[in-house]
Amino acid sequence: MIESVSTLEYRSFRLADEAGVRRLWDRCELTRPWNDPAKDMRRKLQVQPEHFQVALDGDRPVGSVMAGYDGHRGWVYYVAVDPDYRRRGIGRRLMEMAEKALKAQGCPKVNLQVRRGNTAVLDFYEKLGYKSDDVVGMGRRLIADGPTDDGSSRNSPSVSAGSGSVGNAPSTNAPTESEGATNAATDEAPSPEAAPPIQAQISVSRDSTVTLREIDEDTLGNYLRLSVRPDQKHFVADNSVSIAQAHFSEHAWFRGVCADDTPVGFLMLHDDAEKPEYFLWRFMIDHRFQGLGYGEKAIRLMVDHVKTRPAATCLETSAVPGEGSPQAFYETLGFRPTGDVDEGEVVLRLEFDGNRS
Repeated sequence: MIESVSTLEYRSFRLADEAGVRRLWDRCELTRPWNDPAKDMRRKLQVQPEHFQVALDGDRPVGSVMAGYDGHRGWVYYVAVDPDYRRRGIGRRLMEMAEKALKAQGCPKVNLQVRRGNTAVLDFYEKLGYKSDDVVGMGRRLIADGPTDDGSSRNSPSVSAGSGSVGNAPSTNAPTESEGATNAATDEAPSPEAAPPIQAQISVSRDSTVTLREIDEDTLGNYLRLSVRPDQKHFVADNSVSIAQAHFSEHAWFRGVCADDTPVGFLMLHDDAEKPEYFLWRFMIDHRFQGLGYGEKAIRLMVDHVKTRPAATCLETSAVPGEGSPQAFYETLGFRPTGDVDEGEVVLRLEFDGNRS
């Protein structure tokens, strides 16, 4: 057991966390051949990604919870705490985070499932106020991720009380049912029409090709749905605001950022051909795709574009100072503070080769 840990970070899952979360789930014996962990993670990024939370010690995922709300009931899956970090309240906090987010959406009740034989974890959930319902859990697989269960039937009864191996639970943790967060049996039989739609799977990686693409009426919705982390929202306007402003500015040049064919970000340039200074007006990468190098690649593509513009000598931008500010990111790309402050934002400049003072 880890005797002491630094302050843990709790935040939404990102693709950069995938390998670490997979190791966490393996350590907690949550994985099963018929559930592909990578597919489960990436599917969740398509459906209510804000309900997939992780606890990290530095860069190491040591806890996770995946939840979802289908408009009738909330469900929680993949509750896991690294065996070395248990009995520190991590599991309780993750559950509290999941419940708070579900309640904020109007969810009246949360359901969980525990695999038959994993009764040791029930005490944890009972302490959190969960009770066993007099129901039989049933499921039907729509997409095969791997071989079928070679032991108990997937339609066998399960204890409808909790799932996962959690921080305050005993370490004897048999695997739990771990399907997608919005695809499960409910405590009241749903009609077939109530089944959630199957979402397209995200298939991007650090090696994906990044491009800047025009945004049209067919792709607009994809970019309006992108968002930064909650703690980053005061650094950049929503894409809906930026695109609206662009349509009322003759100097706005904006593009969507794609990794392969997946929209992952947005940028907007103030492009006035009569001035040698071009200005990066807006830039964001969706919270699910941060940490994969897409931001740096997108900026470099935009710099290449600006260098083709008339008389361009530099690219400027500005950043709100403070903890979490993107200023450090821009400085790694060669931007330097000019000494000017514009409406409380630090102005930075990237001089092009041959134009450095």
